[in-house]
Amino acid sequence: MKEVYRLNVLGDDVVFHHIGIVTKSMDEIIDPKLKIEDPIQKVRVAFADMHGLQVELIEPLGDESPVHKFLKKKQYFYHLCFSVKDVERTLEISKENDFYCVSRPAKAVAFGNNKIAWIYSREYGLIELLER
Repeated sequence: MKEVYRLNVLGDDVVFHHIGIVTKSMDEIIDPKLKIEDPIQKVRVAFADMHGLQVELIEPLGDESPVHKFLKKKQYFYHLCFSVKDVERTLEISKENDFYCVSRPAKAVAFGNNKIAWIYSREYGLIELLER
């Protein structure tokens, strides 16, 4: 097997968690009991397994939702999510690696009110950090 270079732009304790995909509506594909409404983040989400990859389907809760503009641009891939031990420390490391903070840590209903934060870089795009 070919050797793979390890990117370490967010620290050592980072573990891939899921990818986020925006959808106009989950009604036809997801059982209503599996949907989680998050008024803090202004979205409705559900998690699905896609051939071993965890996917978060994200539906906006109205025009004020941060994901609404992605639907208007027909951009459905939204983000990568990584779980971290300490979101504040990871924000410091990410800043050293040319990420900027889009959204400071806040509770997320979909993750049992654990904190999430959002960072962005031109090279890597939008990344969600989930404190475990």
